[in-house]
Amino acid sequence: MYKRQQRLTDEEASPIRAEVVRALSHLRDEAAAEPISHLLGDTNETIRVEAVRALERIPVASPNNLLSSALTDPEPRVRAGAAVVLGKVGNEDSVASLMPLLADCDESVRTEAARALGLLRAVQAVPRLMDAFHDYNVEVQVAAARALGQVGSPDCLEALVRGLENASPELSEAIAWALGQIQWTDPERVIDVLFQGADRASRLGALDVLSQIGNDAGRELVRSMLEDSDEEVVLAAVNSLGKIGDAESARVLHGMMRSPSEEVRIQTLDALCQIDAPESRPVIREALFDPAVEVRERAVLVLGRLQDANSGDVLRGVLVSDNSTQHMRAYALLALMSLDREQDLTAILEELNTFPLFEYLQKGDRRSDAILRQLVESIKSTRSIEFMIASPRPRREIEAELRNTLMIAQDEELRIKAIRTLAYMRSE
Repeated sequence: MYKRQQRLTDEEASPIRAEVVRALSHLRDEAAAEPISHLLGDTNETIRVEAVRALERIPVASPNNLLSSALTDPEPRVRAGAAVVLGKVGNEDSVASLMPLLADCDESVRTEAARALGLLRAVQAVPRLMDAFHDYNVEVQVAAARALGQVGSPDCLEALVRGLENASPELSEAIAWALGQIQWTDPERVIDVLFQGADRASRLGALDVLSQIGNDAGRELVRSMLEDSDEEVVLAAVNSLGKIGDAESARVLHGMMRSPSEEVRIQTLDALCQIDAPESRPVIREALFDPAVEVRERAVLVLGRLQDANSGDVLRGVLVSDNSTQHMRAYALLALMSLDREQDLTAILEELNTFPLFEYLQKGDRRSDAILRQLVESIKSTRSIEFMIASPRPRREIEAELRNTLMIAQDEELRIKAIRTLAYMRSE
């Protein structure tokens, strides 16, 4: 140990001296702190940087005294390194040393100072951190936002919310995280701050952020927006609850299936699919009897995505119902094929033999092509193909229908899959 310390004063090449500093730091011996701190005055900046990094690993009683010269070092890397060290091993006395660095001429120093003050939960630094939150550099803004969240002071709420305007995605995410850390003792005040101005863009922006926060107050605010007078805001609130994804949000969304708006009911089904709560399955099944065709179609699609085996009977009913559209039958067929249950194979076979492929292709819309693409892929990849081949219907008739209908599809990928399916059938 003594020999290693002695070599710190040798006039050797800088790389060797830097390696000695690193070796000493790995010993984590407090006795090495003082000789390393002397190197903070070295003429070589690389040595000073290594010395700062080394002090981070060594337990010392008074890091502020050892790093005092590093905080005013002419090299930004040294100042930034000193801030990092104080953030990890500093104490309440370190706050006064770090706050001036928030106004440093180098953005990396300002960034590390903000991070350090956040780690130290420096309540007294909140005013300075709010100034840093308006820094011209995005990294400094992000670091300051997260630091304010770590401090958790309600005093910074309004500053954080105002920062949402024209914020970059990275900064918006940091603000959302910070807002989630703050204890909201007065949710009504939060509502006033988030939605002041009451214009649509402000409310939509606030909802986007609230969906990322994840605390109880944030979720409650999103739920309150389900009663907004603007349907676009209601749709955004439904979407946000889907992203939040907790059981209470699912229960609240169940009520939205009674909305007079067809678009809201469709969006609600998508949100319930995203949450995937077991208690939502009966609500989704009920939507199969919705008066709006597009809602019923979306309900079938959602049941297929959830792959709920308990929905098999309902899906088979969709295949034979007079109220089912071609899209509903197609979605139900795909859902049953994905479940791949023995008791559904007869219904699948019957539908495959009667499915109006030619009429479907004549629609010429993107959704029909997408459904056909999935259908061809499902036929190729499930046991249903075996029953289709063995059906009473002549095999050549099935092949001819696939060839004469799917081959005229505008979608090139769909045509390729049709060819592969035909090849698969002939290989059996």
